[in-house]
Amino acid sequence: MLTAGGGSRQDRPVQEHGFVLAGGRGSRMGRDKSALVVEGKSLLERAVALLRTLDLPVTVVLAPDQEAPPLQAAVIRDLQPDRGPLGGLQAALHHSAAPRNLVLACDLPLLPARLFETLRRHAPAMDIVLPADSSGKLHPLCACYSSACLSEVERMLESPTPSLHALLESTQLRVRVLRPSEHGLGDRSFFNLNTPADLQRLEVARAREKGGD
Repeated sequence: MLTAGGGSRQDRPVQEHGFVLAGGRGSRMGRDKSALVVEGKSLLERAVALLRTLDLPVTVVLAPDQEAPPLQAAVIRDLQPDRGPLGGLQAALHHSAAPRNLVLACDLPLLPARLFETLRRHAPAMDIVLPADSSGKLHPLCACYSSACLSEVERMLESPTPSLHALLESTQLRVRVLRPSEHGLGDRSFFNLNTPADLQRLEVARAREKGGD
């Protein structure tokens, strides 16, 4: 397909890449969270589908020994086992050829795609763009990361307790936090499935919503 500039869209460098982080151990849930089913789809399938609506390539990051279900996305593996979300981010940025990378953890089932539309608008001038909720809590697992973050990510991974939040405090990176007045989402959008009780609360809430339709 020819664009107005005369070249094919396929020949142009990819500016954004989407990554679903799904390699967590799910220790508090007692099983692999990515396979949990919400309204007929696994959390992993839901996350991939959300990023695919943004018209960008999507890749799933799994643990080295994690089974990969059939997906409409490429699959890569953590470069270092058991290094948490920071390890998943390392694999994503190491794999990506795009300057900007939209990252989504699979256990955030209520996020709307419009959050990522907002993040990408602020991304060109920043290394990290992420939302905060009304309490000020930061949510780095639904964020945009530039390729320039990779060296800092790898430096953080040298720590015995690597922390994604420590990355946000790096003086080497330009970090932009979007407040609720800027991203327009309520705290419920950032609901995180960590335990069986969380899953039960989500199912009850969904049933009530349907009952009120």
